[in-house]
Order: sequence, then structure tokens, then C-alpha cells
Amino acid sequence: MIRLFKLTKRYPNGVEALKGINLHVPTDSFVYLTGPSGSGKTTLMKLILCMERASEGEILVAGRNLRMLSRQSIPVLRRNIGVVFQDFKLLSDRNVSENVALGLEIFGFSRNEIRSRVAETLDRVGMLRFQRAFPTMLSAGEQQRVAIARAIVTRPKILLADEPTGNVDPEMSLDIGRLFNDINADNTTVMVATHDPNLPREIAHRTLTLNNGYLVLDTDPQYVPDLDSMDAEDQAELFSQ
Repeated sequence: MIRLFKLTKRYPNGVEALKGINLHVPTDSFVYLTGPSGSGKTTLMKLILCMERASEGEILVAGRNLRMLSRQSIPVLRRNIGVVFQDFKLLSDRNVSENVALGLEIFGFSRNEIRSRVAETLDRVGMLRFQRAFPTMLSAGEQQRVAIARAIVTRPKILLADEPTGNVDPEMSLDIGRLFNDINADNTTVMVATHDPNLPREIAHRTLTLNNGYLVLDTDPQYVPDLDSMDAEDQAELFSQ
């Protein structure tokens, strides 16, 4: 589903956010993306979404080479990717149902289909009874559930979640993790970037760790670090972990 080959992202100021990343995330898998702030987690997700372009290397998403993707084709790619943000990004002047319906409206679904899908998805995330509420009336955990509903209502093949539990308490964090687990069980590839150590511990899945732009750990037993791409200091940091 997602393949990275020697992926590097270099910004105009010379900072390399990602350095020679090789990665394969198979279809219908669930992976955690961990690492300290500034390690490259958000950058990687932006590259998968074509919000930014790679400096070197290749990204393949569902068989499409993103380096070769035209601007006109980017909306087609994103139609197959749901996104969940740490800060929810809900529209305050729209109620819960209207927020969840937004993507379906953009994609041109009929009113009946929108009504049906929104109700079904809100019920799935436990938020149907709040369908007429506005975001400011909800707790952080409830807002995140609405954001997840908005991300999956279009039935994407891939779900990317960037620090989705950063603004919720530990109990709600695990509830959200279980919800992602259920979504993955419905044949959706899930990638969750997180600082929360409880998620990989309590809801175990393959875990990737980025540090200083390198992929330094992959719990997939087939993973072998690419030491040739690292300088001596980075290798020392890797083996000190």
C-alpha cells in the first residue's frame, strides 16, 4: 500500500527532516510512527498526502508514484486517504453531522447517501446522539471521535492520524486506539503518529521509530537498519537505544 525508497526531505534552510527512508507498509496493516518531536513523523505524513514533495527518493501509494503525480491528480489520491489531526480541525459554525458530511459533499455524493453514511459513521464512533451538537459543546475526546468519523466517512483505503491522542486523557486515548483497531479490521491501512507510549503497549501493532530523520527502529522482524546511509554519530545514537 505504501512504499518508500531512499526517501529524503530537505528544506531550503538545509535541514533534512527525513534521510534515506526505506519502508513498506502492506495493504490493511496497522503501524505506529513514534519518535521525539522534530524526528520527521509529521513530515512523512505530509509527503504521503502530497502536501509537500520529496527532495530525493520515491513514494508509492496504492501503486501510484507520487513523484510523477500531477497537481490535477492529487485530489484523486487524497480521496483514498483519511486524515485525523491532533487539533481536530472541526468547523465551529457547523454541527457534528455537517462536519462529518463535508468530505462527502465535496466528492458530490447525493443527499440521501450523505445522510445515510453520516448516521452510520457517527453511530460507529459512538457520537450519533451528538449529531446536532456544535464542536464547542463537546469534550476533547468527543471532538476527536467526530474528527475520526469525518476521516472515515468516505471509506478511504488509508487512514493517517497525526498525534490523535495528544489532547485527550489516558482512558480516552486507549478508546481512540481501539477505534483505530476496529477501523483497521475493516480492511483499512492505518498509520498513527504518536508520542503516547500506552498505545503501542496496550494495542500492539508494528512500531516504527524515527530519530533525527532516520528510521532507527522497526519491530517488523524483517527490518534491517540502513547503516550505510548514517554517519558515525547517528550510528552511535542508534546503538545506544
